[in-house]
Amino acid sequence: MWVDDISVIQLVPELFIQKLSLINSNTITLTFNKPINPSSIHSENFRLTDENHQNISITQATPTKGSDKSVEVSFGKTDGFELSLSISGISDLSGKTMRPDTKLFSYTISPEVGSILINEILFNPFAGGVDFVELVNVSEQIIPVQRLKLATRNDTLALKQIYPVSTEKRYLKPGEFLVCTKDPTILASQYITCNPASFCAMKSFPTFSDDAGTVVLLNDSLVVLDEFSYSVKMHSPFLADEEGVSLERISLEKPSSDRSNWASATASVGFATPGLPNSQMGSETEIQDEITPEPKAFSPNGDGYNDELILSFQFDKPGYIANVQIFDTAGRHVRFLVKNQSLAQEGSWKWDGSSDSGQKQNIGVYIILVEVFDQEGHTKTFKKTCTLTDQL
Repeated sequence: MWVDDISVIQLVPELFIQKLSLINSNTITLTFNKPINPSSIHSENFRLTDENHQNISITQATPTKGSDKSVEVSFGKTDGFELSLSISGISDLSGKTMRPDTKLFSYTISPEVGSILINEILFNPFAGGVDFVELVNVSEQIIPVQRLKLATRNDTLALKQIYPVSTEKRYLKPGEFLVCTKDPTILASQYITCNPASFCAMKSFPTFSDDAGTVVLLNDSLVVLDEFSYSVKMHSPFLADEEGVSLERISLEKPSSDRSNWASATASVGFATPGLPNSQMGSETEIQDEITPEPKAFSPNGDGYNDELILSFQFDKPGYIANVQIFDTAGRHVRFLVKNQSLAQEGSWKWDGSSDSGQKQNIGVYIILVEVFDQEGHTKTFKKTCTLTDQL
């Protein structure tokens, strides 16, 4: 009985990528199935694009320290959400080159402390209304909304009612607002907004007391990103009723824990600004107080041209309380245009040429008296004139 010679050939496994990890906002780690030749690693071996096929620059590609099976690939800034990395030219220690490969991945870094802030909260809504918490991305990176959670605290300060902001993929670009609420439709019906795309409907929403409570913003690892403890006593003492009035952050530079960094949203914007810049947001540049009536001569005759007087204002800070009255040249009171209205830093009022009783006024010159004061008792007075005509 003869036995043929049998030769055994050991197949060497091909080099391939086992794992892709996004370790920070501009670095990817690729882990291979076996050691790689470090001399084969070059930036030109990698090409990164976004979902719109826009190229993203590869700034560096180097072997990972302490590992002979992985490579770190650094890349430039991107506005993309879904990225594609093409790899070629990498070889193993025997010199055998890997087959070209393409890896798809979502560009989502777990949000870090200081990257996103609580910007506004409504905790005592109008009857039939809903609470909301507005967030703002203050970083230079895109933030994955699905990796955010809202919560509150119990009497022992333990976290409770921890709910995901979104269960779907959604991304918040630098500078953008996100309005978290149970029912965006109700919220949009009660406040002025031109940014409905910023609204996010949460399936479950934490319960915030009408008197006092705590808003906690977390990432998906339950790291506290921002926290704000509010009280109804933080509202302006000039408010007749706090219902339906939000608390707005004044400065993004000051901490959320600074109670002086929060103020009631102004009446001139409708008492809340969901999805829009805060009415109490102060300007970093020095602004001169100014009251400007335009046009100087207006004709409320219904012809669609200069039918109203626009009285624009800007002040050195938000939060003033305003009274605006209109008199004729004989000093007779004509119209109480604004009564104890809280103001944003800038805005405007309109006068249609009628009196308090709705009666149209005669052609002539009218005096506008604007008086404003703040919570510290500082007052400012402005006098302006305008001309009411029939036709221009």
